[in-house]
Amino acid sequence: MTTSPPPPPGAVAFVDRWRELFDACDWSGLRAHEHPDFPEAGPPRQNDSFICGLGKNGYRVKSATLKPFVQPRWSIFRTQRLHPQPTYWCDLVLKDTRGHETEAFIALAPWEGTEGAFRASYYVQLPPKKKVAPLDLGKERQRVAKFIAKAVKDFARVQDARPLQRLRSTTPPTTGP
Repeated sequence: MTTSPPPPPGAVAFVDRWRELFDACDWSGLRAHEHPDFPEAGPPRQNDSFICGLGKNGYRVKSATLKPFVQPRWSIFRTQRLHPQPTYWCDLVLKDTRGHETEAFIALAPWEGTEGAFRASYYVQLPPKKKVAPLDLGKERQRVAKFIAKAVKDFARVQDARPLQRLRSTTPPTTGP
C-alpha cells in the first residue's frame, strides 16, 4: 500500500482558513482567498452563488479532505479547465441544522505571490478547436485511387488463401448526364 505525502502546510492553512470564513459567512474574506486574476464579476457562467447560498441556508463544514488533484471525468471539462492548474483538491461535506448534507469541492493552486501559499482555482473556457475542412473526394480522387490500387497490389502479393471480394455499395448507382 502506497501513501501519498502529507499535503503542504500552505494548502492545509488555506483549507483551515476557508472553513473558518465559510462557517462565519464572510464572503468578502472568501473572495480574498481566490487568485488575484479571478474576474471581479466571477468567471463567465460561474459565481459564488452556490457556496453563498449554502452558507446562508445554514450549512457548515462537517469535514474537509485534502488530497493531490486528479482531474475528474466530468462533462464540464470538455469545454472548460481550471485556472491556475490545481495541484490539490479539497472534498467538502457540508451539513445544515436539519442534518441534510451536500458535497462541494475546492481546487487549490500554488500562489506565486507568497512562497508556500495556495489560492482557489476557477473555471475558464477552453479555446475553440480548429475546424478541419471536410474531405472532398472529388479533389482527392486521384490520390485515393492510387492508394486503393497500391493496397490491392500489396494484398495480391501476399499468398493468402482467402478470396478477394469486392465491396458492395448500399446506395443505388447514379446515372450521369
